[in-house]
Amino acid sequence: MTEWLILILLALGFLFAIGLNLVFFVTRARKKKLFSAYGRGSFFEYSWAHVPIENDLKTHLPVHYRLEGPKNKPLVILVHGLGANLNCWRRVFPLLKDHFQVLAFDLPGFGLTPDPEHFFAKQPEKVTQLLVDLLGRLKIKKPAHLIGNSLGGLLSLVLMERFPSSFDRAILINPALSRKLVRLPIYKFAYLAGPIANLLNRATLSWLYSRTLSKPKDLEPEVLDHLALNYLKNPDGIISFAHYVRIIEEQGIPEVDYSKCVFLFSGGDRVVTAPHQKRIHRFFPDAKIIFHPSGGHQLQEDEPQWLSEQVTEFFLSS
Repeated sequence: MTEWLILILLALGFLFAIGLNLVFFVTRARKKKLFSAYGRGSFFEYSWAHVPIENDLKTHLPVHYRLEGPKNKPLVILVHGLGANLNCWRRVFPLLKDHFQVLAFDLPGFGLTPDPEHFFAKQPEKVTQLLVDLLGRLKIKKPAHLIGNSLGGLLSLVLMERFPSSFDRAILINPALSRKLVRLPIYKFAYLAGPIANLLNRATLSWLYSRTLSKPKDLEPEVLDHLALNYLKNPDGIISFAHYVRIIEEQGIPEVDYSKCVFLFSGGDRVVTAPHQKRIHRFFPDAKIIFHPSGGHQLQEDEPQWLSEQVTEFFLSS
């Protein structure tokens, strides 16, 4: 009887070990499939560049970025929107890097790039100068095309206005170019950042970010991990967010050649909704307008293949 009991226990232990290995290999296969489109390893790997602030060689800001693609190809810079970070480009990045040299980075106060004392969040000119300094740090001297989403669309136009010889064309994805987008001046309530950061939890953060997507079920946990670093138990992240909102509310209309711009709007956008899209269209009649019927506020998340086709067609056309 004892021998049979030992055999049974050994058999159960063997089956348990097989089960653990199956779980391991299935999990590994799922992760490999998830990240296979991102090139080597995970997209959530970063590089650092320490960029001087305000030409002060003694003070450097650690900027997180990702740069890939052939150096002999045209440069495309991806500028994310309010509350996001460079991870929002993870699906379109691998589709572009065969045709372009692609640079994505975390704006100060978002992702893993800090914003000491909210220096950059208060003026778009500070942010655009930082990007120019980042290019210098990376020894990139060629002109660049821009792809900006939401707030990144506004910053892209500021870049074109301030540095017309360095930034040639821009694709603006549901750009934040209507002052009426700001329904609540949350920067006036920055003193509540502490309680908000303490009350905010992962579920609420997931819901808020999902509001910008038409396919929220495809949102990877790693994206939320990086968002959580900015906002959960982090009042500074809330304050930076509020200051960037003020930039949108107080913006003017950048003076650029809008025939060099393409505006991409989405039918499923809950942020830049149809009335805002019509208002923006009236202000920028020279820009080309392309409409996606179902994408959300972040087309790079929802429709990466469609977006990459628009990018390739516009930037590589003569």
